[in-house]
Amino acid sequence: MKGYPKSFCRSIKIIALFLSLVLLLPVCETGFADSSTKLSDRFSSSDKESVQYHNLSDEKLYSEAIDTYKAKGYSNAEHALELTVAGDIPTDAEIPFDLYPGLYHNNKNYVGPAIKWDDSIETIEWKFEVPESRLYNIEIDYVLFEDGDTAERILTVDGKQSFKEVSKISFFGAWCDETTEPILDANNDEVTPQAVFLPKLMRLRVHDSLGFYPEPIQFYFDKGSHTISLEFVTGGMYITAVRLIPPDTVRPYTEIEQEYQGLQKQNEPDKLLFDKDFQAESSIYEKSSASIRRTSSGDPATTPKSIKNIRLNVVSTSKYGQTITWELDVPQNGYYKIALRVLQNGGDGLPSFRQFMIDGCVPCRELLEFAIPYSRNWQTIVLGEGEERPYLFYLEKGIHTLSMSVVMGRTSQILSRISQDAAKLSSLLLKISMITGPDPDVNYNYKLEEKVPEMLDSFKELSAGINAGIEFIKQYCSKTPTIVNSFKEHISVLEKLVLKPRNIPYHLSDLENILSSLNSYYLSLQNQSLTVDLIKLASRDVEIKNISANIFQNIAAFFENLISSFFKDYNNIGGIAYKDAPVLTVWTGRGRDWAESMKQLIERDFSKKHKIAVKLNILPSNQLSGSNNMLMLSINAGTAPDVVTGVNSMLPLEFAFRGAIADLTQFDGFEEMKKSYLDEIFVPFKYRDKIYALPETMGFTLLYYRKDILSSLGLALPDTWEDVYNEILPILYQNDMEMYVPSSYEMFLYQYGGGYYNEDGTKSGLNTKEAYQSFRALTELYTNYEISYTADFYNRFRMGQMPIGISGSSLYFQLQVAAPELAGKWGVTPIPGTVRENGKIDRSYAGLTVDGVSILSSSTMKNEAWEFVSWWLSEDVQKSYARDIETKLGISARWLSANKEVFLSLAWDRNDLEIIKSQWKWAKETPYVLGGYFTSRHVTNAFNRVVISKMNVRESLEQAVEDINKELENKQKKHNYQNVMN
Repeated sequence: MKGYPKSFCRSIKIIALFLSLVLLLPVCETGFADSSTKLSDRFSSSDKESVQYHNLSDEKLYSEAIDTYKAKGYSNAEHALELTVAGDIPTDAEIPFDLYPGLYHNNKNYVGPAIKWDDSIETIEWKFEVPESRLYNIEIDYVLFEDGDTAERILTVDGKQSFKEVSKISFFGAWCDETTEPILDANNDEVTPQAVFLPKLMRLRVHDSLGFYPEPIQFYFDKGSHTISLEFVTGGMYITAVRLIPPDTVRPYTEIEQEYQGLQKQNEPDKLLFDKDFQAESSIYEKSSASIRRTSSGDPATTPKSIKNIRLNVVSTSKYGQTITWELDVPQNGYYKIALRVLQNGGDGLPSFRQFMIDGCVPCRELLEFAIPYSRNWQTIVLGEGEERPYLFYLEKGIHTLSMSVVMGRTSQILSRISQDAAKLSSLLLKISMITGPDPDVNYNYKLEEKVPEMLDSFKELSAGINAGIEFIKQYCSKTPTIVNSFKEHISVLEKLVLKPRNIPYHLSDLENILSSLNSYYLSLQNQSLTVDLIKLASRDVEIKNISANIFQNIAAFFENLISSFFKDYNNIGGIAYKDAPVLTVWTGRGRDWAESMKQLIERDFSKKHKIAVKLNILPSNQLSGSNNMLMLSINAGTAPDVVTGVNSMLPLEFAFRGAIADLTQFDGFEEMKKSYLDEIFVPFKYRDKIYALPETMGFTLLYYRKDILSSLGLALPDTWEDVYNEILPILYQNDMEMYVPSSYEMFLYQYGGGYYNEDGTKSGLNTKEAYQSFRALTELYTNYEISYTADFYNRFRMGQMPIGISGSSLYFQLQVAAPELAGKWGVTPIPGTVRENGKIDRSYAGLTVDGVSILSSSTMKNEAWEFVSWWLSEDVQKSYARDIETKLGISARWLSANKEVFLSLAWDRNDLEIIKSQWKWAKETPYVLGGYFTSRHVTNAFNRVVISKMNVRESLEQAVEDINKELENKQKKHNYQNVMN
């Protein structure tokens, strides 16, 4: 710097040194990373070390074990081995081992030793000595708790999981309908009868969890000491016996037929002409699940006819393990044929499989997995090889049972292959994306065939597997399903990629589509739907004819239904009419399946007890939100209901400000009801010590992570946001992966100790130090740390591109239902927290309250309305409804009741439930104030100005505060704030 004064040069050097120190500081005093260098740039994939991916699962397949058994010539056991009932229960557990009367078996009371097993006992282990090296079945006698439809346990033998197929065992209960007589509602439609639990002693021989094998699983035990362990997953039950038994041999019908021909038929008349129809829906003696319901078919040949008015004239099953048992009255000793009138129009052309038992035993090998062909029309199926060669069963005079269970049958062949192919493709996609990242460079040769050497061979195997699936489908389908064309396209893609591996990074989306297609078809194949109208029992000499409606019957039925449609209100779920009873009008913002279950509970419990009729109307949920929703229109028109359920959490106070919603604290029993809920859940419904809705459902927010990927990367779960910044994100970026964080300001605002409004809700609270720090922390996730602003977290989580992220309850069930290839590979944990001044970690989050129930101010039946609300939200009713919905619609429709005890009683994974409970204490809801609906809009605008337009954080937040305060002030003036709701 020649030519400049020394003082000037000295000043320049000091400034330069100061700037160097500032730039070298990784974190400023408030804890935020320097924005001059993005984290994703500082830790790019070019810096990554080689990370060896591995699959955590080393489970063996039972199909491999069967081959081993045959190759080594293992023989079946000859005698049963009874194990000690109590087993070895951990010494710190209170052993509930006692005599439990009240259970019954074959209509006889059972009194004996039993283990009462609920979630207080994690594991029970049985130790035993095997006298000879043989093959055994494991048999368990049990009784489910009355409040559960099924129970699940994890089985291990000698401390290891024997086979993948028995990783979880399902224990089904016994149920029956409360009445076989039809019950009519006010619309003259039949009402589904209540399912009644039978405290029956059940016997289970351990099967595979998916129904891939028609017979119980065989376990080989060497001579000597062994252990069997069961680990609690969900559902309580009593266990009364555990034993090892010799496997049964079910003979083919040809052998049985030869014995029949050699038997003397002295008890059978020369000419027995017996032909009787048993109604499938009303002849049920027992069913394995409360979800097996009578349904309605409008087919004119189905009896009783369901034309104009609903008649529950059929019964349907579709899920593996569902079993229906009918009682058949046999008039005389003799040989009989059995037929069923069924509708099997699902499966896109594939047959549906059922296992049949007579008096609790499978009579012949062919009925272990009997195929019922696809047809768009009703058909009469004779058990056997068609009417030309029906199977004959010798039945003695009296009552006999016929049981029909859902099995996978030959479908298991393709199911098993698809499952393995999907797991293989998922693993390959993960390896590829760890090299290429989510956005591959089109000009770069990644040389994937060298870095993932098994890739091309795997693609060839996948192509061969999909082609085998096509051949299987063609062999057993009565028509060519649409999936065949998709499979052919998948094969074409894989073959092209094998020829030109350099193009693989540019076809990742095609590979993801193949994986999604495989998983979708895997799930659809497991739906073995079948509807049954009649069971026909006929003697050997009676011809069984097909029962179908002719064209004239179909035309007549069409016009009858058409005419009735002009007069019937399909949005009104009619309740049972009581003479001179008051009629309460209830609106629900849910689907018809939810409303139907609600109606059934109302009819069999509330209306019967309180003698109050309920007119239940369905409204789509989107019509109970927005500025021009149906509820607002009905209030203005003077036609508002008495009670509304399923109301978005933002609406009750919005209507309360206008005097349209009643304050619930005025009703007797409110304070007692309030104890059933988390305190924070009332915040959106509360204004000036008045509460305008009771919570109906709630959600949760958790950190989701891929166990397999984080284990491979050597990453520990983050406890704080500092762990995310310093440990998680650098390693992810080194491996071309990302973390998902939703742009939720509430989470950061509450973790920093801030709030949206001042104490009385008249002004914005975002002008504080805590609000600024939290807003800066949020925006820097997307500016400095380059978290993706928007992303399809579910799909990217499945592909491994986002192996960790924060999301709500919907993702939890989506992964369980729609991502079978990830079973056992993902988990949940509490969300990262912020370290506060006192050193404690704050994990606050919003989004607990989902919707609620309100009483309208215009109702002239407020006391009756409160009776209904109190009943509907009571623990027993909510438990019944939750069980009803889940058994009918599956786990994806789980009813997340806001009632704490009901929520805890659902069939959760034990560890997941503990994590959800740990997050409850950090729930923090946003209060609703006059004009508050504009707040989120202005916060979003402020966020976009910083992240997208690169505006200064403080300036953007200050502008949001100014805009919010204007809206709040305008609304307060408009509604006369000092007097509103006084």
